[in-house]
Amino acid sequence: MAAWASVVVSAVSAFAVVVTLYALVRSNRRLSASLRIGTLQQMVSEMNGLRNRRADHPTMERAMFESRATWTDDQIREYLLAVELANIFEWAYIARREGFLDSDIWTSWAETWRSVILASPPLKKSFTATVWTFARAPAMLAEINGFFNDPSELPDPRRQAARSRWRQRLDQFFGDEPL
Repeated sequence: MAAWASVVVSAVSAFAVVVTLYALVRSNRRLSASLRIGTLQQMVSEMNGLRNRRADHPTMERAMFESRATWTDDQIREYLLAVELANIFEWAYIARREGFLDSDIWTSWAETWRSVILASPPLKKSFTATVWTFARAPAMLAEINGFFNDPSELPDPRRQAARSRWRQRLDQFFGDEPL
């Protein structure tokens, strides 16, 4: 009887260790993701601060970027505003994908974009491929462009990311060939 008790205690202890390790790994992943999002937020903030200075000095913008040499002051300001808005959208998109924005906040955010920003034809027109800073990966750019071209439905980036991670795991398990 004592042998059985020892086996049961050992099994329970081993299970507790496995559960603890699993919780630790999850916690570490969450912390790492949080740090990445914080870094991205800081980058966006710093970059937008620089853009504000460039918008205040359009002559400097024309001198720095040959392709904008013939742009008017207003064209420069409009472009830089579009880049700032795009960066904010990218940050929200990535934060939702990583689980740092709840579904209701993401839905409200997307609705604000639909009803305010994309309802303005000049603003909507300004979202060209050059305004995106972090969304240049083909899959992310395709989703974001889909939203800007047809804002009636925005896929939840959190669900998309979960499906992508699950598919990656399946591909790793079954080999390199996509399913």
